[in-house]
Amino acid sequence: MTGSAAGILSVTFSPNGRLLASSGDDHLIRLWDTSIGSAIKRICATTGDALTRQQWHAYVPQLPYQPPCPHHQRTSA
Repeated sequence: MTGSAAGILSVTFSPNGRLLASSGDDHLIRLWDTSIGSAIKRICATTGDALTRQQWHAYVPQLPYQPPCPHHQRTSA
């Protein structure tokens, strides 16, 4: 997640767990959608639509490797 260049002072989840709110030294409150679909979009955008096997194992080691952006993977001719 991107946001404040200043320090983060607090974070909290909504009662249903679908939103994360953060506040920081910049006096702004930011809301983050934590749904799986939103997370996949952020991952694909952040990684340039290619999550490597090493990145996968670093961030979700409990799950077998399955890139979230398969429709963007290059295939060999």
